[in-house]
Amino acid sequence: LFNSALNSVSYDNYPIVSESSVQNMLKLYLLGAHQKVLSEVHEAKGRADLVVNTDNRRIVFEFKYAKNETEAKSKLLDAVEQIKTRDYGNIVPKKTELLRIAAVFNAAPKVRSFTEYQAV
Repeated sequence: LFNSALNSVSYDNYPIVSESSVQNMLKLYLLGAHQKVLSEVHEAKGRADLVVNTDNRRIVFEFKYAKNETEAKSKLLDAVEQIKTRDYGNIVPKKTELLRIAAVFNAAPKVRSFTEYQAV
């Protein structure tokens, strides 16, 4: 779904050149879909990139930006470790379900998509 959203954006007019550009484009997409989304959510041990809250579910995203596939695989491990050590999403109000996702955007010119992701 996120790859389809990013594929809809003109690469020359709105280049994705950093983690924050990925984060902001996806935040705008989710806001347009009428989701309750917050970015850079401050918690006790750090900031979660994006958090989507529904009545019973909290979805936490930690994004990383990579220049190639080798870097993408390494950055996925970093994102997973960051979610675990900082315990993102374990805040009040508690939700019935907590889903935490690490995702890496591969910016290689012939790729330009999320190639690595993992539920944590």
